[in-house]
Amino acid sequence: MPHRSKPLNIQIQWLIGMLVAIAILAIFLGLLRLRRNQLPVDVAELQMRADSPCMVQAIDQGTQGGRQAITYAQLDALRTRCGD
Repeated sequence: MPHRSKPLNIQIQWLIGMLVAIAILAIFLGLLRLRRNQLPVDVAELQMRADSPCMVQAIDQGTQGGRQAITYAQLDALRTRCGD
C-alpha cells in the first residue's frame, strides 16, 4: 500500500496561489514600466507637462531646442528635479 502524504490545507493553497498571482502581476507591471521608460514622449505630452517655468526650461534643454526626443524616464527625472 503506497504511502500518501496529507494534502495542504485549502487556506494555505489559496494563500500560495494569491502570492504567486501577485508576484506575476508585479513582474508584468514592472516590465511594462521599463518598456514605457524607453519610449519617446510625444509633443502633446511635452506641451502638457510644460506647466511651470522650470519644466519649460528643463524640457527645452533636454530636447536641445526640439532637435532631440526625450524619453519618459528623462521626463520623470525632470519632473522630480522641478518638484512636480
